[in-house]
Amino acid sequence: QVDTNTPNACHIEIGSDKRPDLAIHFPRVQNAENGGFKGVIPLGEEEGPIVLKFYAVTHKGKKAFLGKRTVFNTRSQIFEKP
Repeated sequence: QVDTNTPNACHIEIGSDKRPDLAIHFPRVQNAENGGFKGVIPLGEEEGPIVLKFYAVTHKGKKAFLGKRTVFNTRSQIFEKP
C-alpha cells in the first residue's frame, strides 16, 4: 500500500488533460475544464491486488481524500522472454 507519506507516492499535476465535461457538471467552479489529469503509476513487481488512494492537495498543502480503487497487478506471460 502506497500513501503520500512514502517515497513511493506519485504526484500527478492537474490541468494536463482538458475536461470540458467538468465545466458542464461544475458550472460554478472557475476553470473546471482544467481539472483533468493523466499519469502513470508504477505498481512494482509484486503481483496481486493493490489499493490506490487518491487525494487532492491544494497549493497550501491541505489534502482532501477523493476516493480509492483496487487494481490487480499481474505479469503476463506475453511480456516474458521465451
